[in-house]
Amino acid sequence: MSEGVEIHEPVAAPEVTTPVEPEYAPAIDRLLNPPRVQQSNQFLLISMAIFAGTWMLRGESSLLNLGILVGVLFFHELGHAAAMLACGYRDVRVFFVPLLGAATQGRARGVARWKQALVLLAGPLPGIIVGAVLAFEHVAPARMLIMMLLGINAFNLLPLEPLDGGRLFQVLLFSRNRYLELVFRAVTVCTLVVLAIKWQLWLLAVFGGFILLSLGSRKRVLDAAQPLKHTGLSTDPHALTDEQRRTLYTVARSLKPAKLAAKFNVTFIAAKMDQLLEVAATEPARIGETLAMLLLWLAGGALTLVASFQLRTGRTDMTAEWRTYERDGYSIDLPHAPHDRKSAAGPWLVVETRRAEYGVATAINPEANTIDAQEWADSCRLSAVAHHQVLRDYGVVPYEHRFDIRSEKGRTLAIRCVGTAHKGYMIHAEPGDTDDARRVLDSFVAH
Repeated sequence: MSEGVEIHEPVAAPEVTTPVEPEYAPAIDRLLNPPRVQQSNQFLLISMAIFAGTWMLRGESSLLNLGILVGVLFFHELGHAAAMLACGYRDVRVFFVPLLGAATQGRARGVARWKQALVLLAGPLPGIIVGAVLAFEHVAPARMLIMMLLGINAFNLLPLEPLDGGRLFQVLLFSRNRYLELVFRAVTVCTLVVLAIKWQLWLLAVFGGFILLSLGSRKRVLDAAQPLKHTGLSTDPHALTDEQRRTLYTVARSLKPAKLAAKFNVTFIAAKMDQLLEVAATEPARIGETLAMLLLWLAGGALTLVASFQLRTGRTDMTAEWRTYERDGYSIDLPHAPHDRKSAAGPWLVVETRRAEYGVATAINPEANTIDAQEWADSCRLSAVAHHQVLRDYGVVPYEHRFDIRSEKGRTLAIRCVGTAHKGYMIHAEPGDTDDARRVLDSFVAH
């Protein structure tokens, strides 16, 4: 009897699959199709109104100056927005930040470094150019507009993060090396915070503090992106292979804090993937592109200095147009439209030309609704002549003093001190020995 042989059919080995985290697919989808944020005119107008309202509550600007400030900031941001649209940014929008200023946001995915630098310069440079043109055209009534155009935009050119100038240097130079980027950002933000505290711009100081706190997170992104720089990543996530996407996802997921709530996982990972891709795939600006952008930056600073000198010394008094200007409590004849200043003692009304300066300072007693008019007029004269040579004294009339002293420029400075039951006024004209000066002082009437 022969033995039977049992034959078994071959059984296929079970397929082994690599488990995929549940966040992978939605994170990749969010990276490829980020949520779009459209410019909302309603949001722009509301943020502008809140910005204007907070400045009015501080009481540091007249309505005219506040309107000029909003206009200058809006013009600055429109420059950024126009350049963003021209350079291929997505989701561009403009908005105002209470007590801080305005901002323009856009998605710069795949945009070359030199174009990013051009976008940063497109905010301050147009404002500086317009301010310089007005200064050289001797547009005296637009003095406050010129000062804001030059001052605000030149301030933004300072090489301090997060100002336009600081971000320009980071994009062109310091983004080439992660350690230089971190040191530059830390030093410049600390400098800006110190200046903000000195100028009592508390919201700007808080904003700078948040940037400093984010340096640790930025360092982790820069460190994680370093090994990815030479792996052939494309700036366009749609062009990445599946293997590159999985690598990018794995690195981004390693940056996730352990205590992050699960509902934020996908958003966080997609954002980190975007940041890693921007650092690892975007090529530095070429030497020629870098030099060109830095020359534009230098030109903006130089033009500001020249225009400021012209504004200070230019012949803006060629065509005087005398008018009577009414203010709260008084009226006065002046050759040009005045601008307002603020001081600890009270508001100032000033007209400045190359040859002369005229103004009215208003003193208010913050502790009472009334003042001693004669006592104020006497103290005004005493303080004015304490450290100056008296050239001429016109005598005393009730509640008034009028006299000439030698100014610090060596010229005659005519002063009239007027006291009323509620306020004190000091009217000045320099030089004070001209018909125009006498007209200014004689025209002052307290109501």
